[in-house]
Amino acid sequence: MKRWMRAALAAAAMAFAFCGQEALAGETSGTEGVRIQDIDIGGMSEEEVREAVDDWVDRALAGDLEFTWKNGSSDGEPVTIPLAELDFSPVNAEETVDHAMNIGRVGNVIARYKEQQDAKNGEAVFDLEFTYDKDALAEKLKEAAKTIDCEPRDATLTREDGAFHVTEAVTGKKVEPEKSVEALDKTLEQGGWDGEDIQVALALDETPAKRDGSDLKKVGDLLGSYSTVYGDGVWSRCANIENGARLLNGLVMYPGDEASFNDLTDPYTAENGWQLGAAYEGGKVVQSYGGGICQVSSTAYNAILLAELEVVERHNHGFTVGYVPLAQDATLAGDVLDLKWKNSTEYPVYMEVTADGWEVTVAFYGVETRPENRTVEYVSQTEGSTPPGEDVITVDGSKPAGYYEVTQSAFYGYTASLYKNVYIDGQLESTEWVNTSTYASAPNYITKGPDEPEETAPPETAPQETPPETGSAPESDETVPVVPEVPSEPVQTDPGTTGEPVQTDPGTAGGSSTEAVG
Repeated sequence: MKRWMRAALAAAAMAFAFCGQEALAGETSGTEGVRIQDIDIGGMSEEEVREAVDDWVDRALAGDLEFTWKNGSSDGEPVTIPLAELDFSPVNAEETVDHAMNIGRVGNVIARYKEQQDAKNGEAVFDLEFTYDKDALAEKLKEAAKTIDCEPRDATLTREDGAFHVTEAVTGKKVEPEKSVEALDKTLEQGGWDGEDIQVALALDETPAKRDGSDLKKVGDLLGSYSTVYGDGVWSRCANIENGARLLNGLVMYPGDEASFNDLTDPYTAENGWQLGAAYEGGKVVQSYGGGICQVSSTAYNAILLAELEVVERHNHGFTVGYVPLAQDATLAGDVLDLKWKNSTEYPVYMEVTADGWEVTVAFYGVETRPENRTVEYVSQTEGSTPPGEDVITVDGSKPAGYYEVTQSAFYGYTASLYKNVYIDGQLESTEWVNTSTYASAPNYITKGPDEPEETAPPETAPQETPPETGSAPESDETVPVVPEVPSEPVQTDPGTTGEPVQTDPGTAGGSSTEAVG
């Protein structure tokens, strides 16, 4: 290097050093372009800078810390915590002001030159460091988690006024306090705090719902529906049918899901809305919670058949019922007898059950994939009958002589089969056997009083002038009960119709069709 160049550089360095020393000797002021947080200290005295920094800190610490959700308020309300409750305070304010005031004035020539260039380019920025009570913050986040944490919930489907409504799925959330504290530390380390409320992303462990509802939006086609009349029954039985409709209505089944009627309606207790009603048990009519519910299960069975869902389990009653044709009923009995079915379609299925005081209707909705020209019908065919056995008579000594009451009427027994006919363009294409059901017969159950005592010869009395009239009834306040006739074998309804079979259901005349609870 030429001597004159070395001499020039030395002179420049001496001049730069001299100017720096001269500035230090006098009153210093902030360099233009130097900032502490967002305070430009250019031209400010050291005292002014310190006052400005103190004001900035006081204003900032009067604000809040907001933990916002990833999508802002659309996801959930932020967790807001006053900074004062976390003991926020700066830890390096004095050192930061000293450094900012002396930028470009201390150190070697190259370092000072670089700092002055940074100031000219607006890159000389000093951020304060803060400390806070991390344990207090973690506790507040745990408290907030009580209202934020939730389990994932699948989308739901409801039907109101003939229209379907899909409620969106809910993602499961769990606040992670430790990770949220780390996120705040990272935000503070990055700098750039403008003194306003601090906003940090809340750390959440999220679990998506299994069912997002996209398939539910496709549901709308009626797959199968069936109705039976119940409104002429006794009050308790009607109440049980309506309670069953309440418990079953709104069931959503995804492809492959299996449903159990008993699981959906248990427990059969007063607390679950059930009333005491007549039911079959051991061949007798007894009072049981839920008496009458088998009319709902039988109605559902027929709707399942029409929707062509898969029947997993079904049992016929021990005796005939009056609300569906033979072989088209479905009985229940605790954990022993159940009606189970499976959604064998490729789309979700919605089960609607209504009871309007007269009819109970079960309908299944989904996505219709069957050809429009294809129809199905179910035909009930009676194959045999069994007459009632001899009357079962019980003598009740507490009853008056001559008392006679049929406590349970005789039932004919039947064997019947159900067949499925498939039609294409109105032409029978196939016939498929569905089930064969056997119903037992039952005798009359009769309660009577003791037999009349044998008449003895009356003592001789003086002849009366006018004998009493013959054929007149004795005076009594008691009414002699009427003895009903044992029913003769009635005529069956047309197979395959929805008319009532021959034997009335005890439930429709004060009893029920269930073996134990229906």
